[in-house]
Amino acid sequence: MLIEELKRLQAKEGLTGKQFAVKLGIHEISWRRIKNRRAGIGIEFLKGVRRAYPCLKDVIDTLLAGEAVRNTPAKLSNQQQGLLKAILMVIYKAWQRVFSFKAK
Repeated sequence: MLIEELKRLQAKEGLTGKQFAVKLGIHEISWRRIKNRRAGIGIEFLKGVRRAYPCLKDVIDTLLAGEAVRNTPAKLSNQQQGLLKAILMVIYKAWQRVFSFKAK
């Protein structure tokens, strides 16, 4: 879903692969691999997308929260993982408010 939306935005803006990659803060080859599903996306990529396209903020925040949950030990129950995801999202939103305040 995210990659398809990024491809659509690239086409809409008429950007070359290199121009689009620069906008996202990654190398052109990395964008090509991600776009063609030959490479996965990482946290730095998601941060770059979030910075370049604030309209995708909610999608990125959800992916970042999910990444944190996937990297937790498997010993947690589904209910515990859900709670952890909610807590991480609250922390992340608070961090955003602090960061936004300092940027002004």
